[in-house]
Amino acid sequence: MTTRTGVDETGYEWTRYWATVAGGVYLAAAPETVQQAPKVQFQEIIHDGLVGADYLDRFRTTFDVTGARLFLEPSETEL
Repeated sequence: MTTRTGVDETGYEWTRYWATVAGGVYLAAAPETVQQAPKVQFQEIIHDGLVGADYLDRFRTTFDVTGARLFLEPSETEL
């Protein structure tokens, strides 16, 4: 596990932890999007969880802010 501590622009001191997860991570409605043994970040924050760039970089990503939706298409390297 890797650990890093810093201070954000508001003065809040944070600690982040990175570890490789055993098993796979995928979108609940699309098990074919699985990524095995991803490196993930843990941090005590207000959100339930974060999906990192290591996972999302495999897709062309479109954010529909008004509709509160996320669209993912395989990137050129994943085809």
